[in-house]
Amino acid sequence: MSLTTSANFSAHWSLFHGIDRASFTGTATASAELGASVSASASCMLAKTALLAHPWTLTPIEIQVGPIPVVLVPRVQVYVSATGQLGAKVSTGVHGSLSATAGLSYNRGTISPIASNSLNFGYEPPTVSSSATLGGRVIPTLDLLFYGVAGPEISFSTGLDLAANPGQDPWWTLTAPVDLNASLKVPALGLETGQLHVYHHVFPIAQAAPQPQPPPPPPPPPPPAGRAIGFYYTAPDLACTLTTREDLSDEFFTGFDEPNDACGTFVAVEGTLYGPTTIPAGSDLGFYVPWTPLEQQFGGDGSSANPNTLITSVEAGGTGVRLVETDRWVDGGSSVDSTYAISGSSGDTRDFRLYRAADCYVGDSDVGFGTYDTGSQTVGCLRSLANSSQLGEELRPITPSGATSAEDFYSTIWSDVGSQQALPNTCRCGEEIDDGVATSWGLRLNGASPVGAATQFAFVDAR
Repeated sequence: MSLTTSANFSAHWSLFHGIDRASFTGTATASAELGASVSASASCMLAKTALLAHPWTLTPIEIQVGPIPVVLVPRVQVYVSATGQLGAKVSTGVHGSLSATAGLSYNRGTISPIASNSLNFGYEPPTVSSSATLGGRVIPTLDLLFYGVAGPEISFSTGLDLAANPGQDPWWTLTAPVDLNASLKVPALGLETGQLHVYHHVFPIAQAAPQPQPPPPPPPPPPPAGRAIGFYYTAPDLACTLTTREDLSDEFFTGFDEPNDACGTFVAVEGTLYGPTTIPAGSDLGFYVPWTPLEQQFGGDGSSANPNTLITSVEAGGTGVRLVETDRWVDGGSSVDSTYAISGSSGDTRDFRLYRAADCYVGDSDVGFGTYDTGSQTVGCLRSLANSSQLGEELRPITPSGATSAEDFYSTIWSDVGSQQALPNTCRCGEEIDDGVATSWGLRLNGASPVGAATQFAFVDAR
């Protein structure tokens, strides 16, 4: 393997307000090869292992914080891991390279991810007489040290996975998982974001040519088209973004210059609506006040036993009302579960209304039909695909008691949310329109004790 890295840090500091803007990015270009040649069955495993006895120290970076010069020392450590399980004779090899930039920007309390990548992969087609799996990872970690004290950190993880089984078609596949994580921690400046998951994707690289087959019998009707989540993100102001591994476009409408999709969480209290800073094509919301971001934490590894968990806290201006949204999803799963905990100050018993709403763009299509289940108040967007199958995306209130919902033309959905009233429990199910969905609850604060609700966005079999 080989590796080159670089780092960049910038910050703006004022005498009266301390640090108000900062960004840290790292770029790494890593290349690696993985090969195997055995004459009988075998297995092996290499746990995550540091390659360098002493981390590399790069050229120091000097910045000016007010009147004080600060020296940052970039340091790099590289880890590798690998696994192999070979059922019989095998000879194969894989190689690839990744150039990626990852980081975080901080702007007056708002934290935004920075990510880009360029990949190049190659392979030697395997020759096996039985099943085989090979996998390897290269994990460079880039730290900045403030006078020897821990500071910002970025970790890149890229690898190669080969799966071969002569009994399947295609009988071998090659994929490349890529993960980027970052934290923006500067103890000397009082800045700490915690570790955030910036980017994750599994890239298909190659697969075996189809095996010759006899003419098939007439095919049955096509099955419903499922979707696997490729990326989910809730912004610090409760806007949300969802992509799948199958579609080219996001699953909610995306504007030309907005950073997030047309999806979000809103609360109306005392005649004022609070929500994400921008909603693409959301002008029918009318006047509302953006959430004040407080903090965001990410955990989990994406497995079903330990799903990805993103916790986002915001405040509704100066009302004293705080909302904590917790989103959970499994890598490659088909749903995102979200819970909402809303609290006020001691003795606060004001009424409020909670909304979850989105402008659908399911299966790379902005138009489709709707679905509505009156018993559960579940609403959905239904898309007809090119192979005559259908794909459904549903917004389901996990706590249906007291919930109201609607499926309608997207601008009507935003107008319904902007009205700050209960949703009308209606669906234009039989009309093919540019639609959106929403669900809401009328609730009452219980002082500092949280009250809440929960929803689920899910890809489902079409009805």
